[in-house]
Amino acid sequence: MLQSGLGRVVPLPRLRLGAAAFLTMLGAVAFSSLVPLIVAAGGAADSPFWFMVAWRAGLLAGTLGVLFLLFGDLLASRAVWSVLWRRGRHWMVLAMLPVGLDYSLLIWASSLLDVAVVVIIIELWPVCFMVMGTFLLVGVASRFQRRRRLRSLLTLLPFAVVGMALAVSSQEGSLPLVGGAGGGGSPVSWSTLAGAGLALLAAVCIPMVAFAIRWSWGTAVELPRTPVGGRSLAILALFGCLLCQVVVSSVILVSHLGLALVLEDFSAALLPSALGVGSGAVLLWGLAGGLISHFPQDVLFKFANVVGTNIGVNALMYLAGPLSLVWLAWAGFIGVARPDYLVMGVAFILLANFFINLELAGRASLRVAALCLSVLGGFVYLAGSP
Repeated sequence: MLQSGLGRVVPLPRLRLGAAAFLTMLGAVAFSSLVPLIVAAGGAADSPFWFMVAWRAGLLAGTLGVLFLLFGDLLASRAVWSVLWRRGRHWMVLAMLPVGLDYSLLIWASSLLDVAVVVIIIELWPVCFMVMGTFLLVGVASRFQRRRRLRSLLTLLPFAVVGMALAVSSQEGSLPLVGGAGGGGSPVSWSTLAGAGLALLAAVCIPMVAFAIRWSWGTAVELPRTPVGGRSLAILALFGCLLCQVVVSSVILVSHLGLALVLEDFSAALLPSALGVGSGAVLLWGLAGGLISHFPQDVLFKFANVVGTNIGVNALMYLAGPLSLVWLAWAGFIGVARPDYLVMGVAFILLANFFINLELAGRASLRVAALCLSVLGGFVYLAGSP
């Protein structure tokens, strides 16, 4: 059920809800794909803390605007605030905070790795999210039994691991396990491994949004019926998700502001960006990124999760990675030593997410066969590559 513009509760068929979740998730994909381009073009690596301060300020501005525009009556209700005060002491509020480090880790990783490699590694997050969602969201938006789904997801991890290894190897052009025609691989540098570790940590932090969604559903159920104006539980859950974003973004903004004042010279944030835009470009790019990219992506992503009936729709986010690479290549920000390794890494990670999206829960043999064929084809290519 959704609320119409006149305040009436309008029942919608399950199919229409699924279509709404699908379309809004595609919108989230489109906005999410712009993030790496904005990070690279805005010179975020030169002043990461000030960039994130501006980024979170833009995100907060958009989120608060939607909250007051759509849920102003709830914010003015003492009964609602009583519930929020009680629910605000739930342990999930602390558990959701790491999700705010997602783009901070992306920026730090991109200072050590090519931003294209970072993007591909972070694309492991839908697999992590689906594993977490199996436990946290199973009563909210699940189609299969918990144990069956978890077993299915774990069999997809080899795809993700191989894809990450290939993406990291593309940075320096060395593949430790194969090494090319000479048969001896060269070790990957510590800086490359550190960058890959930061990107992988970002892929683990992003799924923490599942705690925010779960907390929001619990809060929606407890809200008093009188001030909600006939809104459906899904819309009330979206209200809770927006409040979670305000809390997370406020914590990240304050912490990054303190670190920026201590560790960075403010003049660095006023330098021209990589595209030659004038003074203050780092702050302007950060503000624009938070407002026109992260904010709509966040709202659409959470709307798809609270309205949809199947958490498998999150696997559509795997499209954001390849689309990000298109924008980065168009702007000339991809500079890896072996683009072919990068493409193969993309293929493996996409394959993992593709299987999630198809929900082949009962076809383990198909996944194993696809993995074996993929590894064999990759080995033949890499063994004969110069």
